[in-house]
Amino acid sequence: DVVVNERKTLLSSLYVMFILTISTSALLYFVERDYNDGFNSLLDSMWWSIITLSTVGYGDVVPHTYLGKILGSIAAISGFGMFALPA
Repeated sequence: DVVVNERKTLLSSLYVMFILTISTSALLYFVERDYNDGFNSLLDSMWWSIITLSTVGYGDVVPHTYLGKILGSIAAISGFGMFALPA
């Protein structure tokens, strides 16, 4: 019953998470592509974005530039907020 009653909230959170994933992966791709082999394509960047936003943080791909680290920090903090939003 709770999932049915809160479906709009859950779907809006999923939508915002999708937008965050697309935007952070695109930003990091354009910032890091010339300096980091882990960001060779948008799909590689999307892998990093999903792992960072979900707060798993494997550490297999990390940003190397200062701007990339700042954007990565913002993405990680946004991930915390996105998990708190539906709760």
